[in-house]
Amino acid sequence: MVVKIFNEIGKGIPLTVKCKLGDKDLEKKLVYYKEYYKFSFNPRPKGTALYFCNFAWQNEFHLFDVWVNDRDLV
Repeated sequence: MVVKIFNEIGKGIPLTVKCKLGDKDLEKKLVYYKEYYKFSFNPRPKGTALYFCNFAWQNEFHLFDVWVNDRDLV
């Protein structure tokens, strides 16, 4: 499975992305406007995988679930 995170926030506004799977941290990335960050993994059909990411730009900070096995595994 591949997850792509695009920065469409606005010209000149970099996006900081920090993702985790449970207790496994992925490297923090700085994504510039019109670029993307991607990561891949092998979902476990009977697992409860949950990838979530922190997104920060300017004075904004948000946390989103980008992959939830029960929701996204088809």
